[in-house]
Amino acid sequence: MKKKFKNLKLVVYKKKKSRKSKEVPEKNYSRSDLVSLYNAQVSTYNKTREIQWKYNVIIWGIFLFLIFIKHLHPELFNKPLTYILFLTGLLGHYIFLYIIQRSIAISVKVMEVYLEHMNHYNQTKDINLRNRKFERQYVLELTDYLWIAFQLVISLFILMVLVQI
Repeated sequence: MKKKFKNLKLVVYKKKKSRKSKEVPEKNYSRSDLVSLYNAQVSTYNKTREIQWKYNVIIWGIFLFLIFIKHLHPELFNKPLTYILFLTGLLGHYIFLYIIQRSIAISVKVMEVYLEHMNHYNQTKDINLRNRKFERQYVLELTDYLWIAFQLVISLFILMVLVQI
């Protein structure tokens, strides 16, 4: 029996050593650095809120447009399609609202951290502002969920009109 693959070499790949994540060294931030970081975070917060409202207006407009189309052409919307639109619209809006509200809440938390460091600037010179583990572990508070519920109730009312027509 002949070996067809005489010239093949066995290549062994060595597993690369994993780089250990280096901790970000603490830095001496000046008060003006802290103010500029705070202002950047305020800008992020305002932009996120603006995105939230623009999305709400757009999604509510789409829901109202669907009501208008259903009123003009009821034959296009059978019951299963209407319920699918109802559920996907409500679920999609909730997912977006949760993500945006979490981002807004984290921005507020980060602004609070910056303000705390600015207020205690003379006592603490070494600040590790990049170690913000709470961003990954942050859980929304009751007021955040109430705000999401308020926006979803508006969507719910609009979508209920879509189902009832």
